[in-house]
Amino acid sequence: MRPLVSVVIPCYGKAKYLKKCIDSVLTQSYLNLEVIISNDGDNSLELEQVLSEIESTDSIFPVKILRITENYGVSHSRNLCIKNSNGVYVFPLDGDDFIHQDCIYELVNVIHNNEQVGVVFPLTAFISQDGKCIPRYDCCYPAGYEILQANHVPSAHLYRKSDWVAINGYRESLKFGCEDWDFNIRMVSLGKQTVRVNKFYLFYRQVMQSRNAKVLADESRRTKIEIEILFTNIDTITTHSNIYRKQFSLKFKLFQKIKDIIVIRYYFWGQYFAIKRTKNKFL
Repeated sequence: MRPLVSVVIPCYGKAKYLKKCIDSVLTQSYLNLEVIISNDGDNSLELEQVLSEIESTDSIFPVKILRITENYGVSHSRNLCIKNSNGVYVFPLDGDDFIHQDCIYELVNVIHNNEQVGVVFPLTAFISQDGKCIPRYDCCYPAGYEILQANHVPSAHLYRKSDWVAINGYRESLKFGCEDWDFNIRMVSLGKQTVRVNKFYLFYRQVMQSRNAKVLADESRRTKIEIEILFTNIDTITTHSNIYRKQFSLKFKLFQKIKDIIVIRYYFWGQYFAIKRTKNKFL
């Protein structure tokens, strides 16, 4: 029998899209799955109705729903789901995204019986809130470059639960984004390869936001988090950079972001002063 895969789905404020997400999992061609959904402190009636409907619907795969009383963030929610999972492999999926019917089958084929592979992920197709395709240039960098240099790898990727245990799971202090990037960098610290399946099997719902002061503040906070992650994981990045240089063309300068960290610092402070100027306009 093929190894069990645990699909873990944290959900907060995504009731509108959750049914499509779950349907895409329950119709997978890979037939040894379990689904674990966590309500991450969302007390809305809409979400509870969707979860109740899922619970009352017969499925070929076991479905478990965890209800959390407070919103502790996606890292805590993912970790809780994985702690309650039984699978050999883990596949996290956000509640507003969905996947192609052959997604998990293809990912398992890459990682199974290949101990050198630690993470495998598909290409991402970006869609709007109403399901329309958003044209977007797909990064051509190799998988190792994507994980180590920037947050380009989707949170929906397949890995072994034993590796999740080895790196102590997702860092729960990262509540405001980039927790998946930090997780992926620490996965690289195990010395395994990351592999990209070049098929658009993940459909990522992208929310379009206006350029107001609040968004600028969020972007500045995100930049600060990214810098923190780069410095926190600097040993892993420096140790494994040569591995990826050997695998791919030298034109991919793996360490450009690290070498130019001072530029990132200037960018962060530029964002900070932009926020102050924006706020002053309304004072």
